[in-house]
Amino acid sequence: LIGTERTGGYARFYVQNANAAENKLFADSSLELASPFRRPRYIVPFFVEHVVRNPLTGWMPNLIGKIFEVKKPALIRYHALPGVLSRNKDIVDIFQKHWNVSVSTGDAVYTQQGNGQEILDAARAENRMPKSIPRLRECFL
Repeated sequence: LIGTERTGGYARFYVQNANAAENKLFADSSLELASPFRRPRYIVPFFVEHVVRNPLTGWMPNLIGKIFEVKKPALIRYHALPGVLSRNKDIVDIFQKHWNVSVSTGDAVYTQQGNGQEILDAARAENRMPKSIPRLRECFL
C-alpha cells in the first residue's frame, strides 16, 4: 500500500503492482470504511488519546510535569468494516490486528445481535460515525 498527502486536503492511496480488479476492491473497501454506515456487520472503534493534567503538572518544569500526565483514550467514532472483510471472524481478526497497530486500539464489534446491536444503535444515536462522504478520484500513475 502506497499513500501520499496531496495539496487541497487530499490523500492518494493505491496498491502497488495490483491489477484493475484488486485496485477496485481496495477503492470500494476504503470508501466503505471511511463513509457513514448503514447496516454494517462489524464496526471498529477509533480512539484518540487525551492528556489529562493534574494540578501538579502545571507547577513543575515541563519535563518533570509530563511524568504526572495521564493519557486516557477517548472514543471519537466507529467505522464499518468493509463487507468483503466482514465475511468471517478470521478475516475480521486480521483486520483488527492491523487496525490496532496502525490506527487505533479497540475490538471489532459484531452488530447483528445482543450487545453489538446496542453499541451500533448508540453509535448512530450519538452520531459516532464518519460524517463526510469521501470522494474517489481516478488518477494515472
